[in-house]
Amino acid sequence: MRPKATQRTYYQTGFTIVELLVVIVVIGVLATISVVSYSGISQRATIASLQSDLNNNSKKLKMYYVLYGSYPTSLNGSNCPSAPNTDNNYCLTGSGNTTYQYSGSSSTFCTTATVSNISYYISQNSIPTLGGCPGDIVSGSPAIANPSFESDTVGNLSYPLQWNQYGNVANNYEGVASDFSVYGTKSFKISQTTTDMDGGIWARISGLTIGQNVTVSVWIKSGAGVANASLNLCTSQHGLTGNKSVSANQGANVNGRFSVTMTSVDQTSVDLFLGQGSWGLSSRGDVWFDGVQVTIS
Repeated sequence: MRPKATQRTYYQTGFTIVELLVVIVVIGVLATISVVSYSGISQRATIASLQSDLNNNSKKLKMYYVLYGSYPTSLNGSNCPSAPNTDNNYCLTGSGNTTYQYSGSSSTFCTTATVSNISYYISQNSIPTLGGCPGDIVSGSPAIANPSFESDTVGNLSYPLQWNQYGNVANNYEGVASDFSVYGTKSFKISQTTTDMDGGIWARISGLTIGQNVTVSVWIKSGAGVANASLNLCTSQHGLTGNKSVSANQGANVNGRFSVTMTSVDQTSVDLFLGQGSWGLSSRGDVWFDGVQVTIS
């Protein structure tokens, strides 16, 4: 009689569903970290490249000035000086896909360098700075028209092109002025004496997509006694039907660049207000505005 066969049970080793899910999650997290790290490294490399290019180009432009007694007032399609003297030895150059925007006069220059959505600018007396020169296109979005009032006529009640007057008119001076400027030779000035006022100029930033962010940066100088040098973005005035408003109003004795950001706009246009007093707040004294910059993201 044969012995009875013994039944054996075999088990296959492997991963459970839970273990597989854990592995997948870990791989996903590691991949995300790698992508974020690479993105950060890539962005830092781009910024370093832009800053280096701008510093090098600034040296070229200053050498051009020493040679000809003027900065280039215009560049040709190859970013080489075409006026007042053509000289291909002082072209703006950059790494990779850098694009340039340039404006210059006999004594000043400003150039913006852009790669992808990153822009830096430099002028004759500055270091590379995030953003763009006044009036330049930053992050692929159009800047506001006539940002430094250089194309306008100086005089009381002489308002800049592409801008509109709002509210009260200053009783001492309101118009394009030449007694202060940061860019070029002109600015917009409001001078109110004796009583307070609420008024100034406004312009419309158009062509937006709902949900975008709009940042406006303006050089503001104010005299003693100023309570409200106004910088405001709004989507509820002059026919706009939104309900957003943000301000970065300044007080007395400021002299610098200030900015305001409206996040997630609810209209395809935003109105920019620059003035003396705004939204029920009145003010008096002297206020100057210059070098309007608009960034859309």
